[in-house]
Amino acid sequence: MTKTTMCKAVVACMVGAMLAGCGNAQIIDTTWSYDEAIIVIGGEEVARGQVASWRDYSESDVVQVRMVDGTTYYTHSTNVVLIDNPNK
Repeated sequence: MTKTTMCKAVVACMVGAMLAGCGNAQIIDTTWSYDEAIIVIGGEEVARGQVASWRDYSESDVVQVRMVDGTTYYTHSTNVVLIDNPNK
């Protein structure tokens, strides 16, 4: 077995072991479309409604959510629950 083949085999085994130990965790984030958002600030629900669009920022923990009614919320990600309803 060549060194390259052996390295590939070791990497494949390591990836397999990592995936096997994840239970029901999502390895790759594949959800990009959300139907509804709930925004809670200071323990109070500020908004709930249908999502027109949303955006997160790779260098920070903020999320921008634009609701169907045109209102836009820009807040920390801990204040936002995005919901994907497959039974819509």
